[in-house]
Amino acid sequence: MTSAAGSDSAGVQAERTYLAWTRTGLAYLVVCALFLRRAGEGQLWFIALAAPAAGAAVGVLLRAHRRYVAMRTAIDAGDSPADARLILTVAGATALVCLTGLIGVFVS
Repeated sequence: MTSAAGSDSAGVQAERTYLAWTRTGLAYLVVCALFLRRAGEGQLWFIALAAPAAGAAVGVLLRAHRRYVAMRTAIDAGDSPADARLILTVAGATALVCLTGLIGVFVS
């Protein structure tokens, strides 16, 4: 049974997911900024740690927008926009950023 309220609920879920992914991308940018700050203090090797964080941030932010648009289109058409590969990719990127953060903390 599909109702107008169910459709609205699906739209809200899509927006919540978009906002969560945007927060994740912004957190990656914060990690990148912290690494660049350390590089500015004379530890230039931190630039090598900032690169994956910056790449992950840009990738997640761009993909979050594309995913939101695709989800809204699919919801409006009555289709399911679920994609397990994308969730695994973001989880892998998060693990990479966390690992580089730990390297930065323990090596410095």
